[in-house]
Amino acid sequence: MTTVKLLLKTRSAMMMLFVFAIAPLAPAQNNIMLLGDSNTRGVDGPSTDDAGYRNDLAGILVNEGIDFNFIGSMSDGVGFDAHHEGNDGFKADQIANNMGQYLGQNPRIIVLHIGTNDLSNGESAGSTRDDVETILDAINSFDPSIKVVVSSLLPRTDAGDTQTDSFNELLEELFYKKRDEQ
Repeated sequence: MTTVKLLLKTRSAMMMLFVFAIAPLAPAQNNIMLLGDSNTRGVDGPSTDDAGYRNDLAGILVNEGIDFNFIGSMSDGVGFDAHHEGNDGFKADQIANNMGQYLGQNPRIIVLHIGTNDLSNGESAGSTRDDVETILDAINSFDPSIKVVVSSLLPRTDAGDTQTDSFNELLEELFYKKRDEQ
């Protein structure tokens, strides 16, 4: 497995490390798929611009002079390339079941943020981690040269925070497992 996988624990860390991870890929245009749930879409959450982290990431990439193209079947937000695959309400197994559709769009880089809805709907941290591994394995089987940035879940302020912490720990273990398989 030659895929570079990064586990990021905060949104700002995700954006900055993402930029450093793809900078060596310049000057060619990078097809980047932002894949996940409504946190990726950025609608109905803390985002006031229907873009979540996507417009901030686009701004950073532009400022760094990185040629990119966000790809996906959906588009929300204005003033930047707003394509994405942020699916409202999706759980990790639903993303896994649709990987053929996503990979058919030929991403070179995938930013994955998934698991919030799984945990919110009572699924265990372990089963959610297994679904994320299925996603990563599908990407690697399709094309091991695709770069993957895996984000841990954002901290919560409700009763689900403990479950989120457990999932993030399992996700970190998965990161090291996949890294060592390379």
